[in-house]
Amino acid sequence: ETIELATEKEKIDESVGNMRILLVEDHLLAARMAKNILETLDCAVEHVSNGEDALKRINESSYDLVYMDIGLPRMDGFETTQCIRSLPDKKKAEIPVIALTAHMSQDKREECLNAGMQGMVTKPLTQLIAKEHIQNYIFEEESETEVQVDKELADIDLELGANLASGNTEFAKQLLDMLAESLPKDFKE
Repeated sequence: ETIELATEKEKIDESVGNMRILLVEDHLLAARMAKNILETLDCAVEHVSNGEDALKRINESSYDLVYMDIGLPRMDGFETTQCIRSLPDKKKAEIPVIALTAHMSQDKREECLNAGMQGMVTKPLTQLIAKEHIQNYIFEEESETEVQVDKELADIDLELGANLASGNTEFAKQLLDMLAESLPKDFKE
């Protein structure tokens, strides 16, 4: 069963397809959600869960854009981005890197920019934000989409969940189950 998301789908331009995106995210739920969003835009997405694997993939392949979680284990997103910026291959060194974070702050934003990232987005990634990044950093077009702001979730927003799952209710249920399993036992009660 699929929920029609006419207003959001109308805003998604078909021209963003066929982009190669590297998703660097260690949290499985966040990775699956972001990968699903990007794939609905017809992007080819490769996922790795740490900075070392990201550097290896970038050295082996070409990407149009990197989404980088900043809270990675061992080598965080800041250090990984600095390593990318120091690569001898100029094209690979200049690949746009967008930070993914659960909490946005001015300090984190400045740290991202100082590390060489082009921008920062609060999780979860949405189709509109992903499209904006592709237009701004790959096609270098202006976009009117507003930047997401950090907000606390008091309740489960089923409409937002369906949007994040691109209207696929079965996938939305799988994501909700994964979220429930990842919560600490005390929080579930």
